[in-house]
Amino acid sequence: MMIFTRGKNSGQVLRHSSGQALLITIMLLAVALTVILAMSYTSKTDTQLSKLEEENQQALAAAEAGIDALVNKPSGNSIVIKDLDASLGNFSGSAQKSAVQKIDFASPLIQSNNHYMLYLSSYPGFGSPYNGDVTLYYSTKSSCTDASADALEITVISGTSYPYTITRYLSDGGNRIISGATEYESAGSYSVDGAGFTCKTKAILISSATNPKIMIARSIFNPTRIGFEGLTPLSAQGTIITSEAKTPSGVSKKIQLFQSYPQIPADFFTTSF
Repeated sequence: MMIFTRGKNSGQVLRHSSGQALLITIMLLAVALTVILAMSYTSKTDTQLSKLEEENQQALAAAEAGIDALVNKPSGNSIVIKDLDASLGNFSGSAQKSAVQKIDFASPLIQSNNHYMLYLSSYPGFGSPYNGDVTLYYSTKSSCTDASADALEITVISGTSYPYTITRYLSDGGNRIISGATEYESAGSYSVDGAGFTCKTKAILISSATNPKIMIARSIFNPTRIGFEGLTPLSAQGTIITSEAKTPSGVSKKIQLFQSYPQIPADFFTTSF
């Protein structure tokens, strides 16, 4: 015959097991709650990011609409974003157009044998001629004087009526072109209108010309930007349109567009040395 007895610690064992089960249940609930909260936070964040991206695109589209409106506007130098379309009624911001007139100016990248035309008087009437000298900067090569150095051909057109006076200059530190005296001055590290250059010309004496109209700078060998620097602010070279649009929730986009004045073909004014 088997006799079962109940030990004096059996109650303590049962209470201990119950405590473990409660602890495990609490931990499982905590893990489940954490997972639910994490999923909820992720979902909320994704929704906010999607909405932010959507508003970014809306603000960008509204700012671009402001640019387009001023580009095509025959008169006036400003426009209010919300006036462009009924769908933009809750948007704020505006687009402004202003002339680009400063002491230095850098052209876009000019391909080999192409040119950039710098206005030396006001467009379109060609009045108020610039009365100062202009220094040109070009190339980003380490040397301005070796056999592979870049070079510029510079043409200044001046005068009050036809036939106009055409004066040509050459900046060729590498002496790659036999004909013509060079206006090349020095090599260094130069910054003009935010663009970097390594080659510099002497000051082109615009002040000695009568009623200067335009300067045509042609890159002879390689693509390069061209920097122009005056002693006083140069004539206006175009207009810049700045457009900023803000959504009702505060998302803002700002863009700028530079419009150069017409770049007249220089085929009749430039020649190869």
